Amino acid sequence: EAKFQHARVAASRSRQRATEAARVRATAERGKAESEARAVMERLRADEARSRGWVRSQLVARGDSERVALFDAAAAVHDSERATRPLVEQLARPIVDTPVRSPA
Repeated sequence: EAKFQHARVAASRSRQRATEAARVRATAERGKAESEARAVMERLRADEARSRGWVRSQLVARGDSERVALFDAAAAVHDSERATRPLVEQLARPIVDTPVRSPA
């Protein structure tokens, strides 16, 4: 009986170690994926900034001050929306994640 108890305890510990190792691997993979996603987003933002700069320079070169002003306003709105999006998502998360309780 003592041998079986020892074997059960050893098996349980082995399962716990395997579960913890899987959790650590999943966390590392998630961290790596998040890091890669951030790098991609940074490259996209840099590309967007270069493109935006080129378009604005073309409008300035044409001497079209009205379109330059419109372009700058549109860019400011776009940047403002991008800046507030994480806050909106953060505020909405508790609402989305909260289970709906049925009336008692």
